Amino acid sequence: MKFLSKRNYQRLIEIILIIVIAALAYLPNITKSSIYRDDWYYAMDRTIGGPGIFQEMFSIDRPARGPLFEAYYLLFDVQPLSYHISSFVWRLLGGLAALYLFNLLWPGKKRAALFMALAFMLFPGYSRWLEGFENQPRILSSFLEVISIALTLQAIKSKRFAPKAAAWIGSILTGWAYIAFVDFAIGMEFFRLLCVFLMISHEMPGRPIIQKSIQTLRAWAVAALIPGLFLIWRLFIFHNQRPTTDVGLQLSYLLNSPLHTGLSWLIRLFQSSINIALLAWSMPTSQTLFNYGVSEILWGFILAFLAVGFLFAAEFILNKEVTDGQNRAVDPCEHWQIEAILIGLAGVIVGVMPVIMANRYATLGNYSHYALPASLASAAFLGGVVFSILSNRIRLGVISVLVLFAVLTHYSISLRITQEETTVSNFWQQVVWRAPGLQAGTTLVVNYPGIDFGQDIDTVAGPANYLYFPQLTRQIPAIYQLSALEQGENSSKDVLNNPGKAYVFRYRTHKSDVNYNNLLVMTQPTPDSCVHILNPNWLQISNSDPYPISSVAGLSKIERVVTNTTAPVPAKSIFGSEPKHEWCYAYEKADLALQNGDFNKIASLGDDAIKQDLHPGDVIEWLPFLQAYAISGNIPVIDKIAKSFKQEPLYSKEVCLTLDKMNSGQYPLSSSVLDETNRLFCTK
Repeated sequence: MKFLSKRNYQRLIEIILIIVIAALAYLPNITKSSIYRDDWYYAMDRTIGGPGIFQEMFSIDRPARGPLFEAYYLLFDVQPLSYHISSFVWRLLGGLAALYLFNLLWPGKKRAALFMALAFMLFPGYSRWLEGFENQPRILSSFLEVISIALTLQAIKSKRFAPKAAAWIGSILTGWAYIAFVDFAIGMEFFRLLCVFLMISHEMPGRPIIQKSIQTLRAWAVAALIPGLFLIWRLFIFHNQRPTTDVGLQLSYLLNSPLHTGLSWLIRLFQSSINIALLAWSMPTSQTLFNYGVSEILWGFILAFLAVGFLFAAEFILNKEVTDGQNRAVDPCEHWQIEAILIGLAGVIVGVMPVIMANRYATLGNYSHYALPASLASAAFLGGVVFSILSNRIRLGVISVLVLFAVLTHYSISLRITQEETTVSNFWQQVVWRAPGLQAGTTLVVNYPGIDFGQDIDTVAGPANYLYFPQLTRQIPAIYQLSALEQGENSSKDVLNNPGKAYVFRYRTHKSDVNYNNLLVMTQPTPDSCVHILNPNWLQISNSDPYPISSVAGLSKIERVVTNTTAPVPAKSIFGSEPKHEWCYAYEKADLALQNGDFNKIASLGDDAIKQDLHPGDVIEWLPFLQAYAISGNIPVIDKIAKSFKQEPLYSKEVCLTLDKMNSGQYPLSSSVLDETNRLFCTK
């Protein structure tokens, strides 16, 4: 490496390490990633609402996001992988920018700066990074936040006019941008002020703190334009229409009930600060890795240990290039760890205050995005704590453990999300086999196997509308032709207690008609089952169906399924490859034929399935085939299928009731079939 100076060689190793560890943490499952929960309405609203939808979507609270999302759509359309790669790039650039920032703050502590940059980039308290659409501005904002603060320090440090002016302009523009994208990140302007104070203090050793403070304010004065002008615009020019981002409304809660609201804010402030500074690094999410199979667990640990291996390799190479003694000779501050701890802790507390004042708080789950801006301060705090350990070996061990569990955490997050996305995608691939079309105005009641989507109805309405009604209408708000109900007992109770209820559901820039007279119930009871679109004429209730599904099964309107149309072709980039045509394909086509009354088709499909030795994951899925074979009088096949029901007495009763209904209705069965099916299914 003769063409590189020792300094540049060291910096190159640090950059390579950050890139490699970022890749190990964030890339392993990225090609499997698709559209997750709320991301669906971003994709759908723009797809059917057309240009201008994003500007309208965020005109009520964060108007800067509108042009950003429109630019992304023009670049990537609805291609999830492109959005996920973009998120990774911003996360990686954030780590590199943090390396730049922490080296400006403590120029003699290269190892510490490297660790703090890694800590910021890997911050395990932020678990929503794989929501490629919705979280794009948040991840971009976190990068702009770091680069803005770093440019402020560079501007103060620069002596020549042109570089100083350029740094100030860059700092102000990126500062306005990061707050415009994430308004509650404005609390990190206090961290900027603390960073300026540190830099001034290092240049004025031994001077009184008052003198340092005065000089700090002078140096920081230009940066005051960032929060100052933003607040003027937000409070006096912009007309906010969203209650949760209305500063006046949120402060009114404090004025109306100062004691209760004040105490509540203090408790939430303490909780959020602890979550961001400490508990985020206790890696609770990584424990979910053990819920998966052996191969997934092993692969996660391989990635984590690879990250640690690269960390050790970088440490070995860097130790050959620069000694700790050289580092100390450059650094003017002997007690930098205390500085890092103090500004880190103060930065976390003040950084999260805008979140608390909006009556929100930072958690390690769904609200983890509230922790992202203050994670920069958290990295400084953690760096100060870790580098207070005097033993190099123990310190390296602690850093290795933190990196290991951070990588495990992010791997667990990506595994959980991509597996859910795969489950949802496979579900709708089967729905397309079963339902060539759906009538507009249908309200869907859906049960995904092992997924609790709760109030995130976009997990249902998104893929359903994207498949069946993706046409561009240019209407704002966008009108979804298919609606969905929330998951859980409350929805089923409301359906049962309010038959015929109808209302308009609206959120931001889309709306849909919800009508309990037009329900269609879909369920996949277990991961091994097929999708069952429930037909009240021939109910197939699985033992594994949850109560909210079974309780409303009889209200499912099977006529909402359109059978005489061409089925949509799910986009591979979103729904993945079409599953193999095995048992579930045969079942879905048989169930479609059952709706059409084509029992010959069902028998043909059953014959093919038996020849291929295909078997259901849920025994109740034999029911359409039993109906067809009962009509055709194929008793040997009925006897063969009946063996599968021996361990399922409740299913036998269901078969008995179904065949009895057929016989007493428009499908009379022969006496020999009746005798045999009564013996097989109707006797205790």
